[in-house]
Amino acid sequence: MNHNRHDPPRLDVLSHQGDARLSALLFVANEGAGADLAPATVEAIEARELDDGGRINRIRVVNVSSETVALLEGTTYVGGYQNRTVVADLALEPTTEADAPVVCVERGRWDHEGVFFEETTRVLPPSARARRAEGNFRRLERGEGKGADQSDAWRYADERLALLDVDSPTEDLVAAIDAATERFAETLEKIRPDERADGWALFAGGRLLCAEAFGTPALLSNWFAPALRAATLDALDADPTRTIDAEEATRRAENAFRDAANARGFSREGMLGGTERFFRSATTTGTEFTSRGKLVRLSVFPVPPPRAERSDEAPAWYKLHRT
Repeated sequence: MNHNRHDPPRLDVLSHQGDARLSALLFVANEGAGADLAPATVEAIEARELDDGGRINRIRVVNVSSETVALLEGTTYVGGYQNRTVVADLALEPTTEADAPVVCVERGRWDHEGVFFEETTRVLPPSARARRAEGNFRRLERGEGKGADQSDAWRYADERLALLDVDSPTEDLVAAIDAATERFAETLEKIRPDERADGWALFAGGRLLCAEAFGTPALLSNWFAPALRAATLDALDADPTRTIDAEEATRRAENAFRDAANARGFSREGMLGGTERFFRSATTTGTEFTSRGKLVRLSVFPVPPPRAERSDEAPAWYKLHRT
């Protein structure tokens, strides 16, 4: 186990926007000191199914640009045989390709009509990413390898669809995100990006959802809109009578980063280079990805509540196509 103390970022606050249901604190945290990796835009990354008929837990990602690209954990690709979410932070060198580890977020589809993913305008909500960070910390604490729980990804989609009362024939988390986005349209109009920001903290009903610092403003800018839409799933039960002002939001974000800096953590080499760190304290959990000693992204979440263990039977098509 590693227990390296880090200096938490100092926040230069730019704005606090939104309302009691969902708000965003935007700030500068790194002032140009982060890793200068390009964002994984649709123009930079081509994603498709593997050539052997596809695998549930792998997709092929190709960097077709001339820059090193950061493909961030939580990025969700729509299309292919089924919608998938990337479960590791990756740094792809120019004109290189890799088999990215993913989980399925659309339980009931395995459609061989198209091998390419049409878009990547979705990401996982903070609560789902917190569950994954917590799970990886616990695995590493037990001396096991990092991994991803496919059953939990399906349960998470089912929970959100039920909460929204959305009928999705393929049990698709993307359908839940889109439905929540519609319900928060008025709130989302109040939150605008700032090209100077390289960090943010999201709140719902006075409750911290996440605090994140990125290596560059470009990485945050690419993540901004889809992550904000995904956060609406975590704001569905927000108490609109609980408000949080900019001063309190700043204090909460600073405390989260300070807690993360002093938390117990495990560091390991990333799949394509760089270093991943998974950490946990009494109140926070999260991940940090660095490249050549410089920050790509630091994500801090409140510790998720314990979940009841379930042993859902996997559908027949999953048994046929699993690796």
